[in-house]
Formats: sequence, C-alpha cells, structure tokens
Amino acid sequence: MDYVAQFIAYATAFERAFESDDWDAVAAHFAEGASYRVPFPAPLGGYFEGRDAIVSYLRQILDGFDRRFATRSPELLRLTQSGSDGSVVEIRGRVSYTHPEAPDLVFELDEVARFDGPAIVQLEDRYSEEDRARMLRYIAVYGPKLGMLPVSA
Repeated sequence: MDYVAQFIAYATAFERAFESDDWDAVAAHFAEGASYRVPFPAPLGGYFEGRDAIVSYLRQILDGFDRRFATRSPELLRLTQSGSDGSVVEIRGRVSYTHPEAPDLVFELDEVARFDGPAIVQLEDRYSEEDRARMLRYIAVYGPKLGMLPVSA
C-alpha cells in the first residue's frame, strides 16, 4: 500500500474541508478507533480517541484558531516514510498566519501518521518547545482580539 499517497489524500481532504467545511472526506481517512495527540492544553490541543472525536476537534480548532486569521498558508517541508512495512508517514511543515490587527504567526510542526491499511490509526503532532511557547504567548496576547477561546494552563 502506498501510505505516502494515503497521507497526501488525507491532507488534501483536510485542506478542502478548511475551505468547504465538509468533513466527510476527512473522516473517511481515519479508522473508527483512531487516536490523535496534540501537545497543547485545551481547547488548542489534547488527546482525541475515535474518528468522531478527531473530526470534531479538527472542526473546533479550525473554527477557533485557523479561521480567526485573514490568511493561512501551510507549506510542506519534508515527507518521509518508515516502519517495517512503511506504514508510518512523517511530515515536517510550516504554517504562516496573518491578520491585520496582529503580528504574523509562523511555526513549524512535525506530524506522524500510522496507518493500518488505508486508514490512519494514530496521528500525533509535535512542536519544538520554542514554537510551542511562542504559540501560547501569541494566543495569550492576541487571542482575545482575534476572538480565540482562551487556552487553559
């Protein structure tokens, strides 16, 4: 199975859902019992178990964070495949956000997806401590102006 192609199909579905708010195609890429870990306090992150919980979180984070900016520009920096059967896909990406009432926000992240057949069974986001701290500071300072929900400590 071509897991890189599967991941690219998922990422494409995610970007389309960002534009259309239609999440059925995104949900189809996750196994029913999949898990997703995002290393931030709620509501910015957490641990989500099950396809429905993951899709619900993705909708919430786009509405409460990404869509609060005037522009959002994701960029793929690296894509690799590992695991004895190649079922682990790792990406490094950068996302840039702009808003006329706040400074630009740019950060990098690593995302690791583990597949079982055509479905993602585990997804994990990873951030450097510097990017993580900078994002939390940004949300604390500019989040209220942009209408973001406060992040718990």
